[in-house]
Amino acid sequence: MEPMRARMRSWRPLSWRGLITGALTLLLVVVSLVTLVGRLQAANRALGRISSAPFGSVVGRPAPDFTLNTWAWWDGASRQADQTRRLAALKGHPIVLNFWASWCDACKQEAPTLQAAWQRYQPRGVVFLGVATEDVESESLAFLRTYKITYFNGADVTGTLTVTYAAASIPLTVFIDRQGKVTGTHAGVIDAATLDRAIQPLL
Repeated sequence: MEPMRARMRSWRPLSWRGLITGALTLLLVVVSLVTLVGRLQAANRALGRISSAPFGSVVGRPAPDFTLNTWAWWDGASRQADQTRRLAALKGHPIVLNFWASWCDACKQEAPTLQAAWQRYQPRGVVFLGVATEDVESESLAFLRTYKITYFNGADVTGTLTVTYAAASIPLTVFIDRQGKVTGTHAGVIDAATLDRAIQPLL
């Protein structure tokens, strides 16, 4: 019996040390998980703030340059080739940049408003550009025909332009002055009065 007791005495301290070590390890894991969850929640809150105010951080700054391959589909399009439009080349003109998609109901609602504003402001040098995002080209063209849109539109094929302009939701309308600076944006359906208020200071 004595050898057995000796073995038990020698075994118990090792067992307690292992238990304490295991408990400490578990505690560290729990603390790490709690910290990670807290950081993820903070990141989600930050993302929520960003997505609720798309593009806000760029207002007042130079508009990011881009090149857009546009479609020429309207009457006379057979005599007019599709064109490449570069934003930097349009400096000196007020610009209305609209992100849309054919499947977007809000985009359908505002399409006649944008076309009417384009016809009204085109003689005053205002350039309208439409950017179809996450869309199928044939459906984009059908949309333009349906609403008789005659200002230049093209597809953001790679999605880069949509990300650059933080178009977290569509429609998104961006206003750029003659110096190439973003003066403001409007998320959601834009009405004629709001569009006029945004364009008038750019003239």
